[in-house]
Amino acid sequence: MKIASVSARKADKSNVSPAPAWPIARPAHLDPYQLYNICEAARALDQSRAGIYKDIGKGLIRVVKRGRRTSILGAEIIRRAQSLGCTNATRS
Repeated sequence: MKIASVSARKADKSNVSPAPAWPIARPAHLDPYQLYNICEAARALDQSRAGIYKDIGKGLIRVVKRGRRTSILGAEIIRRAQSLGCTNATRS
């Protein structure tokens, strides 16, 4: 009997809260002088990591390499967001 109630409780997902938002801000709230990694840039631009790497390969986004780490300046993310037509991308 107890097993049935547990499985019924697991099946009922109406009281589950939505997943929390990512900690990264949208382009309007990015610090232009801070370095962001590829994942953070992808979240800010609402693209996949592969899309970010394609833009880097095309020369649309400039990167900073430090050893194996690839970083993107916040100003580059803001500039790319503006070129994509993002309305809330402003420079601070």
